[in-house]
Amino acid sequence: MGLSDDYHDYDVITTTNSKNSVTTDGLEWSWRQSLKPFAALPKWTRGLQVWVNGS
Repeated sequence: MGLSDDYHDYDVITTTNSKNSVTTDGLEWSWRQSLKPFAALPKWTRGLQVWVNGS
């Protein structure tokens, strides 16, 4: 990709495929839930979140 040596420790991710021949049709969804409202859980879980994505 012609990047300088400063990029050796990074992942380079692109949003195009190499032959531009793939298309995607469908649904993408995401759900995030904080554990803070659940009083039955231990106090140490109150700063945690559950995050789920799908496509």
